[in-house]
Amino acid sequence: MDKKILSLSEISRVEDAVALGAPAFEFVVQALLDRWAVPLRDTETTARLLYVLYHALTEPAVPQRQLAIPVPQLAHVLQQAGGEEKLPPDTLFAFGVLMQWQAWPFGDEAAWKEIGRRWTQLSAALEPDSRLFREWEFFLGDVPTTTGPKIYIRPEVNGRYSGRGMFGARMAEYFIGLLA
Repeated sequence: MDKKILSLSEISRVEDAVALGAPAFEFVVQALLDRWAVPLRDTETTARLLYVLYHALTEPAVPQRQLAIPVPQLAHVLQQAGGEEKLPPDTLFAFGVLMQWQAWPFGDEAAWKEIGRRWTQLSAALEPDSRLFREWEFFLGDVPTTTGPKIYIRPEVNGRYSGRGMFGARMAEYFIGLLA
């Protein structure tokens, strides 16, 4: 293979440039797809690839998001990764919340919304000491406030999602925004 496969750290630098307005979103998607094709299918590549594909599908109004490359179905990527059993709780939780906004990129909207709800509950069950995951009802909008102090949730959000490219930045922004 003559194509250079980028590390996640290298991809993160490009994602940082995208966040500053560089028209390189398609490059990020292709770099993650290249890792996937090798196959480098670790949990972090899986989470980040799922997120950029989800973002590409749910944000079509932004011109740089209109990809000229084929976008695989998210459910197919998830299946190739080994299914939900292979995803860590922080990824399950993040996508469980994302699916409450828009689940259609994964397939049947109603079915995937229910799967997303189950994923947030599963995250809390897998890591019962997580102050973030135990607030799944708050983050899904089922209850008006957290059961515990918000001040303890913010550091966990930062610890779990900081430094994880566009995926981590978006999830941290969303979770911390709700805690404000």
